[in-house]
This record gives sequence, structure tokens and C-alpha cells, in this order.
Amino acid sequence: MDFRQTGTVGRSWLGNEITFSKIGTGIKKILFSGGFSAADSTSPKALCTWAEEAEKCYRSGENFGEFRAAVLFAKVTVYVIPNVNPDGIFFRTKPDKFNPFYERSESIKRNHPGKEWRANARGTDLSKNFAGDWMRAKMTERENGIFTSAPCGYGGEYPESELETSSLCSFIRRITPDFICIFSDEIRGIYTDKCINISDSVQQKAIFISKLKDLSIIEREYAASAATLPVWAKKELDTGAFSVGLGKTDDIANRDIITLCAAL
Repeated sequence: MDFRQTGTVGRSWLGNEITFSKIGTGIKKILFSGGFSAADSTSPKALCTWAEEAEKCYRSGENFGEFRAAVLFAKVTVYVIPNVNPDGIFFRTKPDKFNPFYERSESIKRNHPGKEWRANARGTDLSKNFAGDWMRAKMTERENGIFTSAPCGYGGEYPESELETSSLCSFIRRITPDFICIFSDEIRGIYTDKCINISDSVQQKAIFISKLKDLSIIEREYAASAATLPVWAKKELDTGAFSVGLGKTDDIANRDIITLCAAL
């Protein structure tokens, strides 16, 4: 069996592939995902680089950060999805007029002047498009004056309404990971969710990584947690998850943080 395999989770609304790499041969299965926000640039790149370096170190017999690559990836299998929102970058700048979503996106921008585009092609915030405290998320949207598609903050018409999130959920249901870690460009830290009780093992993982890498543990309030991937994963699959903010700095520390999330 090849150490690294690649494939496609699904496609976006513009037909872009949402790709993944499967790395390792171990029994413990871990999912890394990034690029939910169109504003994320560091985390997708960091995940791609991590996957490439993991393969290189494994094949050369070198250490991978603080771990022996051969030993680490004999214990774990890591699925890496660097960019869940491949369409988003097109909508952070002015989309091509021939883009089928051009008129829709321009209308959304006019209705929300000054708002940074973080959504997918249809104006849905992919990080808030999951089942799990869905109605709480909708109530928060309305309190913030968001009732339909927006550059950020709108969680869609119903859970998994977007091709990107429905494809991701189907993929997760199929591979049944033991742990999920979402990477973003948020301020460096480990983000847990107040509206779910994470398991002792996941909590210990978060604490250990935070101490080793001097990262704060930040607990999201109920409103911020609602309709997110970690809440859905816990409630539907009883799979532990947390998010890691890598900030906007592309450096070797990000590789070591990602590796710890796989190893512990």
C-alpha cells in the first residue's frame, strides 16, 4: 500500500475539486481540514506543506519534527483536506463577469458594504453550515441582522445545504475518524466549544499541545459554537474535535503544531 494516497472529497459550486491526501498506515484515523473561510491563506498552505514534508521524511527515513516519521505514521492514518472552500478566493476579489455567481455575489456585497468575504460562492459561511444547535445559530444570525446570503456569518438554508459541507460530511461518515482537527488563520490558540462536552482524551490533548507550544486554550461561547463541525461531529458521530488557529505567520512552528495534533 502506498504511504500517501490522494483523492477527491467532492466538488464546489464552481466545480473545483476538494482534494484530500491520506497519509500513513496506522489504525488510529485522524482528519485535518482547513480553508473553511475564504480569508484563510496560511492554514491551507501549512496543511499542504505538512503533507509533502511528511511523505518526504517517511521515504528518506528522517525525523519529522520531534518524531520518527516511520514510527508515527505506522500508528496513525491522517486524512488531510487543505481547502474546504476552493471557490472562496474568487469572491474575496472581484469575480470574473463570466462567473455564473457573479451577479449574485455583487448583490450580496452591495447589501453588506464593508464586510470581508469569507463565504463560499453562494454566500454561505461554511464553518456554520452543520447540524448541531442549528436553531441557536439561526437566532444569532437574526440578532446580527443576517437573514440571507452574506459575505460572512450566514450558515445557509439548512444544515449541509452547500456542496462543500455535504461532501465533507459524507466523507467523514465514510472514514469515521477518531479525531478531527480544524485549522484556520485565527489568532494562534486552541479553540474548544462550550456547547459540547469534549472527552477527557481530547481535553488532555488540547492541554498538552497548549503547554508545549505556548498556545492559549480559548472556549467559544454557545452562539459561536452552534452549527460548527466540532459540534456536529460530537453529536452525530461522538467524534472529538477542536480547532487550531495558526495565525497569519507561515513558519516551522505551524508544522510542529500540526504534527502534535496527529501524534498525541
